[in-house]
Amino acid sequence: MADIILRIRRLPRTARVALAARWSRRCLAVLENEFSYRRYDFSAHREAVKIAESIAASRAMFPDLAAKVERLADSIASSADELWYYGDGDDEPILGTTHDFDSCAHAIAAAIRAAASLDSWRRGNTTPVIEDHEIRFIYAAAPAEHGHFNQTDDLEILESVALREAWDDHTLVSPDLFSPDAVIERQVIFAVNDLCIRLCELIAQNSRALDHIDWRLLEQIIATALHGIGFEIEQGRGTKDGGKDVVAFCTIKGHRHVYYVEIKHWRSRTRVGIAPIEHFIEVNIHDRTEGGLFLSSSGFSSRVYAQLSQIAQRRVQLGNDIKIVSLCQHFVQRRGHATWEPQEVLPRVLLKEATLS
Repeated sequence: MADIILRIRRLPRTARVALAARWSRRCLAVLENEFSYRRYDFSAHREAVKIAESIAASRAMFPDLAAKVERLADSIASSADELWYYGDGDDEPILGTTHDFDSCAHAIAAAIRAAASLDSWRRGNTTPVIEDHEIRFIYAAAPAEHGHFNQTDDLEILESVALREAWDDHTLVSPDLFSPDAVIERQVIFAVNDLCIRLCELIAQNSRALDHIDWRLLEQIIATALHGIGFEIEQGRGTKDGGKDVVAFCTIKGHRHVYYVEIKHWRSRTRVGIAPIEHFIEVNIHDRTEGGLFLSSSGFSSRVYAQLSQIAQRRVQLGNDIKIVSLCQHFVQRRGHATWEPQEVLPRVLLKEATLS
C-alpha cells in the first residue's frame, strides 16, 4: 500500500482526482449492482461521482460547489450504516475485495471531497487535493470490474500517459481515458511515437534512411521531432489538409505563434515546382501564420531557386533533405536534455535557412 500511495503522490493534481473519481465509479457499480433489487436511492452517490469526474475533466465552475459537496458527502456517509445493515454486516467479499458495502459509500464521499479540494486549489487556495488516508481508503474499497482493468491498471494508465504527454497539475483528464478502447488507442499512439523516435535517430545518423520511409510516415516523424524540440503539434488529415501537413505552435511573450509545415516526399524524386509553394504561401497569408516551412526531400526546381528571395520575404522558408536531417539531429540533441528549448528559440530552429542544392 505504501508503494501505491507514493505512486499516486507523483501524479499531477488533476490526475489524482481523476483516479479517485475512477475508483469511486467502481464502487458505485458495486452498490448499484448489489442493491438493485431493493430499489435503494443512489442519486447522491451518482451525482458525487459525476461531479468528481467533471472537475477532473474540465475547468467549468460549479455554483455553490462547497455546500453541494458537503451535502452530498454527508448524505453518502450517513447511508453507510444502512448499507452495512442491508449487506448483513458480514463483510463478505465484493467482486474480489475484502471490504463491505459501507466502505464503497465512504470511498465515493472521499472522492468528491478530493474533487472539491482540487477546485479550491484552482481558485488559489493551498489545500491538499487528496490526503494519504483517503488514497488508502479509496484504493482498498474500489473493486475490480468483471472483464475490465483493476485498480492498479487504472493507476498504470495514468502514470504512462502523464509521463509520455508531460502532464502538469492543470492537465484535464477525461473519464474516457480509462475505457478499453481509449487504452488500446493510446497504446497504438505510443507504439507509433516510439517508432518515429527511432526513425528520427536513424535519419539523424544517415540521410539515406529517408529513401526507405514513405511520405505519410515522414510527416509523423517531422511532427515527432518538432514536438520533441518543444513545439505543440497538430497533424493534417492527409491529402486534403489544405496545404499544411503539420501545424506547430509556441507561445512567446504571451502571444501564441502558429507555423505551417508542408512536406513533399516523392518516391519519383521529382523536384517540387513553384505552384505548390505559391499555394503554401497563400495559405500562410490567409491564415495569418507567423511563418511556414516547406520541406521537399528531393529538392526544388530551378525556377524555385530563382525566386528564393521573394519566397523568403513572404515568411516562408524552404528545406530539402538536409533540413529534414537537421531537424532530426536537433531533436536527438534535445532528447538528451531535461528541459525543452526556450520558446523564443523555437522559430529560429524551425525557419533557420538550410543549404539548398
